[in-house]
Amino acid sequence: MGSKPLKVFISVDAEGMPFAASRSMWSPNDPYYNETRENMTSITSTVIQALTWLTNEKEVKEISRKLENLFIKEHASDIISSLSTGKPLEELDTLLPAPQVPLEVVVADSHGSMMNIEPMKLWSTIISGLSESLCTNSLAKHETRLCNALVEHYVGSKLLKISLVRGFPRPLSMVNGAEGSDFAVFLGYHATPPMGGLLGHTMSGRIVQRMRIKGEDDASEYLLNTLMLGEIGVPIALVAGDETLRGQVEKHTPWAVFVPLTQKVSSLASTTPSPYEYRRMLWEGLSKAFNNYKSGELKPLLPEEPWVEVEFKRPWFADVAELIPCTKRVDGLRVRFECDTIRKSFAAIEAAILAAYSVAMR
Repeated sequence: MGSKPLKVFISVDAEGMPFAASRSMWSPNDPYYNETRENMTSITSTVIQALTWLTNEKEVKEISRKLENLFIKEHASDIISSLSTGKPLEELDTLLPAPQVPLEVVVADSHGSMMNIEPMKLWSTIISGLSESLCTNSLAKHETRLCNALVEHYVGSKLLKISLVRGFPRPLSMVNGAEGSDFAVFLGYHATPPMGGLLGHTMSGRIVQRMRIKGEDDASEYLLNTLMLGEIGVPIALVAGDETLRGQVEKHTPWAVFVPLTQKVSSLASTTPSPYEYRRMLWEGLSKAFNNYKSGELKPLLPEEPWVEVEFKRPWFADVAELIPCTKRVDGLRVRFECDTIRKSFAAIEAAILAAYSVAMR
């Protein structure tokens, strides 16, 4: 892999997150919405920390040893004096090894209004997690504080570049920002209504009953997004979410690791393991996915044909969709979108759904 940065794309949905349940968690006015924000932010932080270790495990361990020497054996008084007088951190972290594989992560907030992940908390929890690993317990309290500052500077300037995609509507929706990525990770993904999954839906639970592509009569958001990624050459490496989705992941992308974050009891109830357990499963799953990437086992999933057929919940939604170019009415509820790429078909579907809401509200 050399010194070329590794770019990883992470799409983060909500209904397949740990502890997902009920219909009172998903929008800003819902009583348990803050729990959803915290879960999405925490899981994303866990994954980015794991990727940081996996891409530069040797260097990260060396950093820990050098930080201990830096503060305890040789330079503690000089560092404390330098930082207290405002000496630039750049002059200090030259003592730390350069990462072999700088990591670039693009996170796409992909639920609802796509304004759920808490940006400052995401960064602070990543830094605090890495600092706990890198700054030895033998440091005094004031040294630990300085060590944490040095870690934040080193991670931000050399080791890890993070971008957060937020807001809706936007091109490519849940996979905006994935271009040029080495592989993708889906977090908090869920099943469809016909699968019988937890809080199942496809794009819009109010407008759409199901979607079909060639080779799959019940295409989930995981599958549609994976096909869009495939058209731009990005493979899926790991999917984490509702256990009900596992079968479709293993059917279409057997090289992708599946991690169950929650298991449905009913469409509005779930069982979730402890945070220790699902974090352990995420770390193990990411380790396997990263090894699959290094061994060349990942591959983009390409559509057999670029059409997507949408079964709407009401005929008047289909009436609206039929007005959009590259569509063909199949029956009272079904419209086939026949653009020349999945990405264009998906964009047309998204426009049709947004237009259908204007009819739904009359």
